[in-house]
Amino acid sequence: MAILRGFKGYYLQNKTEKMSNFIQSSLLSFLMVLLGIPLQGSPVKIGLGKVDISPPVGSPMAGYGARKGVVESVHDPLYAKAMLMESDDQRIALITFDLRRMASPRLIREIKAMGYDQVLLTSSHTHSGPNADLFDFPSKDQSYRLQMEDKVLAMVREARKTLFSAYIGVSGGTVYLGHNRRLVKENGEVIMRWRNEERKPTHPVDPTLTTIRIEDFDGNTRALMVHYACHPVVLGPDNLAVSADFPGAMRRAVNEKLGDEVEVFFLQGAAGDINPFEDKQPLDQDGFAVMEKVGQKLATAVLELNQGLNGKTEPFKRLQVREKELEFEHRWFKNKTVGIHLTTILMNEQLAFAGFPGEVFVALQMNLSDRSPINHTLMLGYTISGMHEWPDYIPTRQAAVEGGYGAGYRTHIEVGAGEIMVDQAIISLYKMLGKLDFDKNGF
Repeated sequence: MAILRGFKGYYLQNKTEKMSNFIQSSLLSFLMVLLGIPLQGSPVKIGLGKVDISPPVGSPMAGYGARKGVVESVHDPLYAKAMLMESDDQRIALITFDLRRMASPRLIREIKAMGYDQVLLTSSHTHSGPNADLFDFPSKDQSYRLQMEDKVLAMVREARKTLFSAYIGVSGGTVYLGHNRRLVKENGEVIMRWRNEERKPTHPVDPTLTTIRIEDFDGNTRALMVHYACHPVVLGPDNLAVSADFPGAMRRAVNEKLGDEVEVFFLQGAAGDINPFEDKQPLDQDGFAVMEKVGQKLATAVLELNQGLNGKTEPFKRLQVREKELEFEHRWFKNKTVGIHLTTILMNEQLAFAGFPGEVFVALQMNLSDRSPINHTLMLGYTISGMHEWPDYIPTRQAAVEGGYGAGYRTHIEVGAGEIMVDQAIISLYKMLGKLDFDKNGF
């Protein structure tokens, strides 16, 4: 009973504080109208959606060239989830997928037709999902890909019906789940250390974990967004069961504590060269149990950060976004180019997302975070927000010189493209902060 009274007391105090903030905000708005001062606009509203996108048995799988076989079962379902953000002058649709990748001009086009200015399709990069690039499986008339897109569009329409004025809080910490899989030897040779169960030190590695809480006016936690950079490849090519890998295990563990009514999103970071310590854990060596253990470790860290956000959320009152079209040379074919659509989002001037397509090397994420004027600046890897094709790996200049997987091959974008993209994201943030605003004469 004491626990219940304590919870009730916290809830009433939290709600009272929000009501007080609301009244103060309303009075301030009334005075601003009387004085002729322009209003800042209404609170940002959030809409949430979720749909099962698990493929049928028999689907070709993606992620491993060494895999033999097709989907035999579903170990845990794959989901697409929607986080809709709407202010007076911006409407953004962020859709997450439990897929290796999702580049869909159709989804971007049709969601924009619903009234959204920007659409970001971001994937967890699980290697235990279907090959979602295929449009003719199991047939052209019964395409899994097209049916999945139909589900996502219907989910977004339903999510728009759930819009609520939001409160937001951000907390950051660290957790070590993986290692840098590129080992540069003293002679300059690069070898790939896919697995590192001994947990030998590697670099660069970004252990930063960021948790974002979305609440409604009544203080109910409606969503948690979890950002971390690590390949979801605990399950290996011997696995023929569909799984979201450790991000799915993390979500389940968080929901066990907070309840299924809380929508948990996983936002993959720049995991291009980061693998879990237990890479490709064989199924006959407790592969699924190890995957659950990695997800539980992440969930424990998430829940700790979330606990620290109690009473520390604030009204989600400002949403800004800038887009940039970039064109780079093709690294191997000089008569070809690689187009990039870069979208940068600023929320309450305390949290930023930078959507980067392809598989970005982690040092670029660290560079963006270190140089950004925003405390919590999150690179969203595997994120498509334009009509361009998938750019594959995006290494650093140094890694490109060193060579190796993803840096010397399995990459086709111009060397240095990643650094330019980071620069452009930082410029966008300074512009949204009003620190790079000039009149037409440059004064």
